[in-house]
Amino acid sequence: MVSRIFSALSSAFIVSLVISLLNYTAIADRQEGIYYYSFASLLGQGFIVVLVIFLFIAVPVSLIVDQWLVKMRLNSPKPTHYLIMSIVYMIAGAVTLIALVRLMNGSEVTSYGSLILSGAFGSYLYLNLMIILNKWITRALKKATMT
Repeated sequence: MVSRIFSALSSAFIVSLVISLLNYTAIADRQEGIYYYSFASLLGQGFIVVLVIFLFIAVPVSLIVDQWLVKMRLNSPKPTHYLIMSIVYMIAGAVTLIALVRLMNGSEVTSYGSLILSGAFGSYLYLNLMIILNKWITRALKKATMT
């Protein structure tokens, strides 16, 4: 569970960093008389929103997905299982993000394509960070018990 929380924190930071970079308007490109958010403001606000989504939606969904993967015996480190895990996580992320946006906006969704890509990217990032953190935590615990 610790790796899930740290993965959610790391993923939220990376996703909000990418979103902030895409939404930031450089000083040279700004028009007079129009207010623009600073990069730090975009990053801070984005991080809070994305972190809430990762902690309260992505972590529980990942628990459900992992239970299903264990039930189907697809949670081993084999390359084919990793590919299946990645696809399942990306589908779960895309479906979850579309459901969240539809819940918040009613039935009004402007672009399903960007939602699918965002949900798939975020969940794939979360999965890979979780795998890496699990390995680091396992190694650290082994070293701690050996000494």
